[in-house]
Amino acid sequence: MIDLSDNSIRRIAGNGAGHSNSRTYRDGVPGFPLTATIGTVTDAICTSDGTIYFNDTYSKTLRKFIPGPDGDYSKGLIRTIAGKPWPIAAASDPATDLVKDAAGTDAVFIYPEGMALSLDGKTIYMVDGIEDNCRIRKITYTQN
Repeated sequence: MIDLSDNSIRRIAGNGAGHSNSRTYRDGVPGFPLTATIGTVTDAICTSDGTIYFNDTYSKTLRKFIPGPDGDYSKGLIRTIAGKPWPIAAASDPATDLVKDAAGTDAVFIYPEGMALSLDGKTIYMVDGIEDNCRIRKITYTQN
């Protein structure tokens, strides 16, 4: 997080080690966002209540960072809301054969990247894929 009043920078989420497989992928301990493992993030959006949605391209997931009481990110919660972390790549063409539209973590993404939030704040549109396998995915999130 960059504090624009003094240009100071501090880490508010992630343990700094990232993850390398499904065994090391963690949303972290609720209330302690620095315990989460976070891979490559290519896009993030912030809602009016301070919630940050971000894609974790490396693990093929969409995640949500909810600030703690009084908007305190240091007491926040990170939750995977869509995509299966590290899906098993046992398909003849992983770029197309493993794509799966489904609810929550049953969905399978190829390469989640850019995102946009709908005007009502209830739907995220996300670019998913690489080169000629790109698609636009629609994620409607209804839980807290």
